[in-house]
This record gives sequence, C-alpha cells and structure tokens, in this order.
Amino acid sequence: MSAINILHSLAENAEGEGFYIIFYNKARFIAYAKDKQELERLANIKGEIDDDLLEQSGIYLLKNIREAFHNAEEKTRKIIKYLTASDDAMNSEAMKIFIIMLTAYLAYQDIYLTAITRDPTLIDFFKDNNQKNTRLELLQNLFLYIVGYKGLEAKLKISEKYAEINVALEELDKNKSILNRDAIDPQMVISLFNTIRKYLGEKT
Repeated sequence: MSAINILHSLAENAEGEGFYIIFYNKARFIAYAKDKQELERLANIKGEIDDDLLEQSGIYLLKNIREAFHNAEEKTRKIIKYLTASDDAMNSEAMKIFIIMLTAYLAYQDIYLTAITRDPTLIDFFKDNNQKNTRLELLQNLFLYIVGYKGLEAKLKISEKYAEINVALEELDKNKSILNRDAIDPQMVISLFNTIRKYLGEKT
C-alpha cells in the first residue's frame, strides 16, 4: 500500500487544482493540491513520503479530519442549544439533517480560512467560475462525506433528498453571517432552521 491515497474529491477545477480528502501518515486529512496529477503520482509511490515532499509537490495538508469534525461539532452544539426548547423542532427529521449541515458548514469555514491563510491566492479558487459555485460544491461534498462517515445515508434517506438538501445548503451559505458571529442571536438561529426546514419539505 502506498503512503498516500486519495479517498474523496471535494472540489476541483478544470486544471486539476482542488481540495481532496486523503489518507496520509495513518490518518485522514483534508488537503489542497495545485495539480491532482501530482497527488496521483505520489499515490503510486511505494515508499515513504514526508511533509516536505508534499509541500514541494504543491500539496498542503490543511486539517486532520478528526480534528476538523470535532471542532465543527463543538461549535454546532453551541448553536443548536437555542433550538432544544422546542420539542417540535428537536423531533423533526429536518433537525437531524440541519445538524449535519451546520457541522459541514463550520468544517468548510475552517478549511477555507486555513487554506487562504496558508496561500492567500487560493481566494481566487473559491470565486464563482463559469457559473460554477466552488464554495457550494465543496460544502455539498463535505456534507455527503460526513453523512457517509457517520453511516447515516440510509437512516436519513439522503438519496431521496439530494435536490432539497442542495437548495438548503445554498440557503445556509447565503446566511453564513448568522453562524460567524461571536455572539449568536437565538432568534436568527431559529429563523434559519425554520427556513431550512421548509426547503427540506417540512411544515413549521
């Protein structure tokens, strides 16, 4: 087995530049690659690969998956506490998906900030290009990865709700300012959840 393996593509452009989930050094990482072919080349090497070689090949390790998800889940917990007073909200099917959406968005935000701090020119990667919303593509794929990672695809019937979930994620991205505040406004969280719930086909 090679020292590095590509597990999942999160977002990439026509030039092969993109963000990927990789297995490296016995752990899963979210990584940026300037050229996917370089990542594939390294994946075919049957020997030791170190961080310096990755860097020289234009590959940046951004976040350990376990760490990224843990941090996002901690922040999600602080947000959803404003919804726990409502049994109707907490018992809804939409709440289960909303929690994963929040986790995916907060993990995405962490990845984005880490990436552009590492290399400020990566801001350009996230700009809409040829009617392609790269931010949304990464967010959608991160959401689907988390669902699979937790083994919840069948339980939440995700395959039956792709279109609704994508629209709901787009709405979440439009309202990201609510989640990025130092002091969370409970009423805005409740309003956001109710909006997402409607997009997921539930009455509020």
